[in-house]
Amino acid sequence: MDVKSPQNTSLEGSNVTASELVEQSTVKKDSSNAENSENKSSEPEQPWEIWVREAIALRSKPRVLILSPTVKPGCNNPHCPSTGDITLHNCPTCDLVPYCSDHCENADQKKHHMFCQLQQNSPPDLKGYAMKKETRIWPQKEEEEDDDDDDDRWLKELKFKIIAPEGQEIGKIEINIVNRRKIRSGFFGELDSMSRDLASLATLFDTRGRFLSKIASAGKACWTQTEIDGGRLVHLIEMEINREHRCKGIGSWAIPRLFLFPELKKQSFMFVWPGVLTHELPPPVNGPFAPMTPSELRFRDEVELRIIKFYRRVGFRRVGNTALFCFAKNPAHPSRAIPADQDAAYVLTPESRLDNLEERAEAEMYGRAVY
Repeated sequence: MDVKSPQNTSLEGSNVTASELVEQSTVKKDSSNAENSENKSSEPEQPWEIWVREAIALRSKPRVLILSPTVKPGCNNPHCPSTGDITLHNCPTCDLVPYCSDHCENADQKKHHMFCQLQQNSPPDLKGYAMKKETRIWPQKEEEEDDDDDDDRWLKELKFKIIAPEGQEIGKIEINIVNRRKIRSGFFGELDSMSRDLASLATLFDTRGRFLSKIASAGKACWTQTEIDGGRLVHLIEMEINREHRCKGIGSWAIPRLFLFPELKKQSFMFVWPGVLTHELPPPVNGPFAPMTPSELRFRDEVELRIIKFYRRVGFRRVGNTALFCFAKNPAHPSRAIPADQDAAYVLTPESRLDNLEERAEAEMYGRAVY
């Protein structure tokens, strides 16, 4: 499709193009100011004069009208050498991002690759949505000698933004990646020292970070020790979609695509402890330090059930009979064959109670047996 510049399209029916008008006006201006220019001394251009001249030149460059469902106008290659009228074609894989030539498409491949992957098998309503890795944080204290070696730290925190086609941020995801092989002291104590979410994850494992057989055999018994102990632990800490964008399938679209990012590409499972974000609840009636009223407890439980229902719809299934759920990247995994309404139930056990976590950390510290 030939895309014309706005200057040419606004002069339809005329034999004079916009570039010719600019040239004529420039000639007249130059001739009218010739005498004044001769009288001026040959002084070097001031910085502001250079800036104005470049701004005028940039403004006079023909623009490109884009007829493609993408935010950025023109060729997506930021270093595109083309000027004037160009013919655009969309990326043949995602059919969203325009390029003017195969050269520009190849030059932009590294930058465009992740966006293109995110579009694969996306529902029509979610075409053009993207995820961007925002930050990478290293929470541990600087105890290692080689601080530049990422592998010396056992915990990585990754944050992602969910971006709408118009460019605005509509959601965020935060995950933890635990490298059990790099934990030098007690497994539970290390995770418990970082956060309560990681402490809950640690209850699934023994003091050396191995998946407990009693949990593997409980519930639907769809999670085996061999597969869970085979890689790093990926824990979904927080996921939030802006209210006006909820119930559109964005969360179900985003979670499986996290495995496309380099840090997660080799991982096969993702854990989550579903919970209600504090700011999603109304202000406490009796203050922040008072016990919740029965109506507040009922409301919180209803919200939590909706959250669990969402994760089950995505593909998460309960780990044993615990409060944690797990998602298998492989669609052929046995957990994917369990209907959401037939998932295992939660059974509260003494060792899984969060108020006993301090006792477990102390037992691990002194080498006592931990269930």
